[in-house]
Amino acid sequence: MSFCLSPFSLRIFLIILPASKSFTALIDFFISLIYNYQCINILYLLTDICQVILEVFISILIFIGGKMNNISDRIRVLRKSEHLTQKEFAKRLLISQSYLSGLENGNEIPTNKLLKLICLEFGVSESWLLNDNGEMYTEVYENDKASLTEVSNGALLKIMTLLSTKSNVEYGFYANSLSLFSNMLDCSHSLGEDRKLIYLELLTTLVMDLDRMVYVSFNNKDSKNIDKHKQVIRNDLDAFFNYIVKTDIPSL
Repeated sequence: MSFCLSPFSLRIFLIILPASKSFTALIDFFISLIYNYQCINILYLLTDICQVILEVFISILIFIGGKMNNISDRIRVLRKSEHLTQKEFAKRLLISQSYLSGLENGNEIPTNKLLKLICLEFGVSESWLLNDNGEMYTEVYENDKASLTEVSNGALLKIMTLLSTKSNVEYGFYANSLSLFSNMLDCSHSLGEDRKLIYLELLTTLVMDLDRMVYVSFNNKDSKNIDKHKQVIRNDLDAFFNYIVKTDIPSL
């Protein structure tokens, strides 16, 4: 079976995998790609502030346009459909209960980042949350490979949005690493149907957890919380690369 992994870096990684199948170094490398936010300098801080101002401005326009109350109602509907209290729902989103209460009452304005996290965390359609278009939940059928790819690409786009507040240099660094995952999605064409589905399921899980990790890293300073997400990604990567080795996919 021929399997073309176009990104040069991925081919190198597969070549240097240790015989013990211990992927610690490789996993830590991927995690470091999204964990270098600690190196933020004054320039990064200024760009963050500008992004916040922009988000508030956009949210005010939404509020003036009469859509804010609808979004508030849909956030409340979503929470109740998940059978979660305000405290439980707020914890999932890394926000305070009082802030969530304000959101549901229309007294607070949700940021673009928060709206994207809600969609990701609960599998909600962004079109439904923002505009009340379509169904509440994004359905991904077990054997629908096109849906899996679409969800993964959507998660990658959300990661890029979250990282867009960083400097051009750092953004380019992240963009290059994420393009690797995007190319890995395209590499599934050489696999048989059964293997392709497993490959895409594993990669989709990994990408969505990476998305959560980026959000948590940028919005929460609790080291225990961040470490928990890092471990989830380690487990995802371990399963993904074990599958690559197990299926004997050659690197070219």
